[in-house]
Amino acid sequence: MDDSEANHGGAVVSNHPDPSANVDLIFSVTSRSWRGLLHITRVIVFGDSTSYFDSCVTWLAHFLKSVNKSRDVDLERLQASNYAVPGSTVEDDMSDQISRFFAQFPKKSGPESNPSLDPAQTLYVLWLGINDCGLTDEADLEEIVDKLFDDGLDEMYIGSGARNFLLIDVPPIDRSPSALESGGDVVDRYLTWNRLLKSRIEAFASDNKNASVILFSVHSVITAILDDPTKYGFQEEDVTDEGGGIWLDELHFTSDVHSIIAQQLERALDAV
Repeated sequence: MDDSEANHGGAVVSNHPDPSANVDLIFSVTSRSWRGLLHITRVIVFGDSTSYFDSCVTWLAHFLKSVNKSRDVDLERLQASNYAVPGSTVEDDMSDQISRFFAQFPKKSGPESNPSLDPAQTLYVLWLGINDCGLTDEADLEEIVDKLFDDGLDEMYIGSGARNFLLIDVPPIDRSPSALESGGDVVDRYLTWNRLLKSRIEAFASDNKNASVILFSVHSVITAILDDPTKYGFQEEDVTDEGGGIWLDELHFTSDVHSIIAQQLERALDAV
């Protein structure tokens, strides 16, 4: 174990992966609940149009296809329950998504009762914040990130017995055609959100020793693509063009970009 990892109440903590590791995995704490991606049979997704969009195959479909293709025939297939809704925010919509989840998978009746889903085989994914950043002043983001944990992770941890959490930060939407055209200075909002998210994840992991918590940086993935598009099979003009290889429209990523996100995410989770 190198200096970037330490034993943390029986969990392995990784805060700064070494240069040879996946740089898109920026924080992880694993407890007994995490036995590796191979043992996950269901992902529960809360999110926005990055996880469900009628006009595009998102990262989730790419991820499921790739993971299941790599599994031996005798292993249970990975399934997803996707509660994401385009345009959703943490502030106004996350609670509705969680309510829909509990309508399908009822809450535990008490501390000693069995959860509806096996905690060791279920991964809870929360990828929200893009729309909150777009609608909220930077100074007000901390309260919304707090809500993500207080009404999101804490609720799932207690109500559903969730133990495996994957959070995904917000991409550099300040480099989207929409943001470039408007000329607004919004970059600090996305950086502030990601900083607050990492800080709260560290606190959550410290307070909940039975939880496994992983933070994946899609901001890093998209930045790498935009900084060197030809490396990923895109053209230079795709960096800013709406309807090109990177941007499906003024704000959303193409399926090709979602495929890269899924590949990087699978690689990151395999490394945990």
